[in-house]
Amino acid sequence: MTAAETASTVLAYFGAVFWSIQLLPQIYLNYSRHHTIGLHQAMMLLWAFAGLPLALHNILSHQPIALQVQAEILTALSLITWAQVRYYSHGWTVKRCLGCLLGLTFAFAAVQLIVILGFRKGAPSGEAPEAFIKAMAVLSAVSLSAGVLRHYWDIWTEDTVRGISWGFVFLDAMGDLTSLLSIVLLSSPLDIYATAIYGSELFLWTLMTIIGVVYTVRDRNKVPHATNGFYKCSTLERANGERLLQGHPSLRA
Repeated sequence: MTAAETASTVLAYFGAVFWSIQLLPQIYLNYSRHHTIGLHQAMMLLWAFAGLPLALHNILSHQPIALQVQAEILTALSLITWAQVRYYSHGWTVKRCLGCLLGLTFAFAAVQLIVILGFRKGAPSGEAPEAFIKAMAVLSAVSLSAGVLRHYWDIWTEDTVRGISWGFVFLDAMGDLTSLLSIVLLSSPLDIYATAIYGSELFLWTLMTIIGVVYTVRDRNKVPHATNGFYKCSTLERANGERLLQGHPSLRA
């Protein structure tokens, strides 16, 4: 194994680790505080679905093993977080959450198995067509970016970056960066489609960080709006608070 291959493998493992630890603390936090205020089910679902084409791309294009596993971790943790949002914020029962979680997990696994075995056993070369691999790269890049763009929508509508977890942003961006560097070191010539998967999301997180700095400087000396001595919450915060006040079973204890 060359020095470049070794560095690529190490960076790929870092990418998998970063993408793992970004959601595991969030899952624990949701469980311990019994609510998911600030989390968007759309983002979690988009990331879960992004894991399917990402896994297909990374496996069929023979990316490092860590990047192949990374895609599976992304799907699994995103689905768990999505199920928590449905349970704590939308009143789903545990049975319903587990049923949907297991159903989606088995469906994703079945699709992966059918597609991968179909190409390896059915294609004359045993490899997937280049066009299919590129399509999976584009689909995963679009899905991952769409999940991040949900934050941009909140910034636009609420005119604030309050509520964004910058620790989460940092970990996700570091996962993108290390995965991107892993692909750059390993592929010769450069795999443009593979780099686009991680590069597009890294760009959006970097831009959001810049926006966060700008908003923080702008709001540093800004006095919050108040009504009768109370802080005037945003539309999103008020809607989430109202859902909690409705009395979810998990909050009555």
